[in-house]
Amino acid sequence: MNFNKVILGGILADDVSLKYLESGMAIGTGIISVSEEKKDKQGNKIQSTSNFEFTCFGETAIILANNSKKDDRIVIDSKLKQEKWTDKNNKEHVKLKIVASQAFSCKAKNEIEDDGINPGGLPFG
Repeated sequence: MNFNKVILGGILADDVSLKYLESGMAIGTGIISVSEEKKDKQGNKIQSTSNFEFTCFGETAIILANNSKKDDRIVIDSKLKQEKWTDKNNKEHVKLKIVASQAFSCKAKNEIEDDGINPGGLPFG
């Protein structure tokens, strides 16, 4: 059995960038910051944060870019995609990309504008 699923919950590190291909397809890119707390040997809390670049397409990209901003809490439902390329010096490179199929707002009810778009944490796309 094969399984490729990544779910990340965190804070948008910046506004989602929205661009369009010549075909009209929307592409959104962003960075989600995910923090975790651990305790050291003395019992002190230590927080570490990891930043993950993600890409989303179509309606998900448009709605996420238009209805979220830096520091918003979101959850992305995604998969990993591996990109391989060879540079001009014939050196091979590999990069893992996170491709989001859905994004969910984690705003508190009092943070949501009643515009009918993404009410109460419904999915973006």
